[in-house]
Amino acid sequence: MIINITPKANRFISEQGNALLIKIEQKLACCCGGSKTSSYPSVQLGKPESHEISEYKQREVEGVNIFCHSTAEKLADTMNIDVDIEGENISSRMVMRRLPEKNPNN
Repeated sequence: MIINITPKANRFISEQGNALLIKIEQKLACCCGGSKTSSYPSVQLGKPESHEISEYKQREVEGVNIFCHSTAEKLADTMNIDVDIEGENISSRMVMRRLPEKNPNN
């Protein structure tokens, strides 16, 4: 997994404790009269709870402590992530973009 953190996001994260969680979330989506669960990567400020720490692998990216959940580590070879900030001041929020997977034939 390649994680890119923009300078703006890096400053924001540093001010908020200098730690990020990356994990796979589950979301229930309704479609065609039925429901389906979909998985998607998410990024959150902070560290794992002490009772969850064994489920995370820690690394440093651009000076930020990244805690990557085991569910996200399974996608490590196919997922590239950009972490950025949208908005200014009180309306600032962290966003993550999952970049297209690399084509192994290129």
